[in-house]
Amino acid sequence: MPTKKLIDFVHQKLEKLTQFDEEIVNAEVYLRLDKDQEGENKISEIKLEFTGRTFICKKANQNI
Repeated sequence: MPTKKLIDFVHQKLEKLTQFDEEIVNAEVYLRLDKDQEGENKISEIKLEFTGRTFICKKANQNI
Protein backbone atom coordinates (compact mmCIF):
# COMPACT_ATOMS: atom_id res chain seq x y z
CA MET A 1 0.00 0.00 0.00
CA PRO A 2 1.45 3.40 -0.95
CA THR A 3 2.14 5.91 1.79
CA LYS A 4 0.24 9.18 2.11
CA LYS A 5 3.43 11.01 1.17
CA LEU A 6 3.66 9.07 -2.10
CA ILE A 7 -0.03 9.62 -2.88
CA ASP A 8 0.36 13.37 -2.25
CA PHE A 9 3.42 13.43 -4.53
CA VAL A 10 1.48 11.74 -7.34
CA HIS A 11 -1.43 14.19 -6.93
CA GLN A 12 0.96 17.17 -7.14
CA LYS A 13 2.48 15.84 -10.34
CA LEU A 14 -0.92 15.17 -11.90
CA GLU A 15 -2.09 18.69 -11.10
CA LYS A 16 0.90 20.08 -13.00
CA LEU A 17 -0.22 18.27 -16.16
CA THR A 18 -3.11 20.73 -16.58
CA GLN A 19 -0.48 23.39 -17.38
CA PHE A 20 0.22 21.53 -20.61
CA ASP A 21 -3.27 20.40 -21.58
CA GLU A 22 -6.55 21.23 -19.88
CA GLU A 23 -8.46 18.61 -21.88
CA ILE A 24 -7.42 15.65 -19.72
CA VAL A 25 -10.60 13.66 -19.10
CA ASN A 26 -9.17 11.04 -16.76
CA ALA A 27 -5.86 9.99 -15.24
CA GLU A 28 -5.02 6.65 -13.66
CA VAL A 29 -1.74 5.92 -11.88
CA TYR A 30 -0.53 2.42 -11.13
CA LEU A 31 2.34 1.78 -8.72
CA ARG A 32 3.60 -1.71 -8.03
CA LEU A 33 6.61 -3.65 -6.88
CA ASP A 34 7.71 -6.60 -9.02
CA LYS A 35 10.11 -9.12 -7.58
CA ASP A 36 12.23 -11.17 -9.92
CA GLN A 37 15.53 -13.04 -9.84
CA GLU A 38 17.53 -9.82 -9.96
CA GLY A 39 15.71 -8.11 -7.10
CA GLU A 40 12.83 -5.69 -6.76
CA ASN A 41 11.72 -3.40 -9.55
CA LYS A 42 9.45 -0.48 -8.82
CA ILE A 43 6.97 0.07 -11.64
CA SER A 44 5.03 3.26 -12.21
CA GLU A 45 2.51 3.60 -14.99
CA ILE A 46 0.19 6.46 -15.89
CA LYS A 47 -2.77 6.37 -18.24
CA LEU A 48 -4.01 9.76 -19.46
CA GLU A 49 -7.28 9.97 -21.32
CA PHE A 50 -8.12 12.91 -23.55
CA THR A 51 -11.14 13.36 -25.75
CA GLY A 52 -10.62 10.75 -28.44
CA ARG A 53 -7.12 9.63 -27.42
CA THR A 54 -5.28 7.80 -24.66
CA PHE A 55 -1.62 7.89 -23.66
CA ILE A 56 0.16 5.35 -21.46
CA CYS A 57 3.63 5.79 -20.02
CA LYS A 58 5.46 3.13 -18.02
CA LYS A 59 8.72 3.36 -16.07
CA ALA A 60 10.56 0.56 -14.26
CA ASN A 61 13.50 1.17 -11.98
CA GLN A 62 15.09 -0.21 -8.87
CA ASN A 63 15.55 3.28 -7.42
CA ILE A 64 12.27 5.11 -8.14
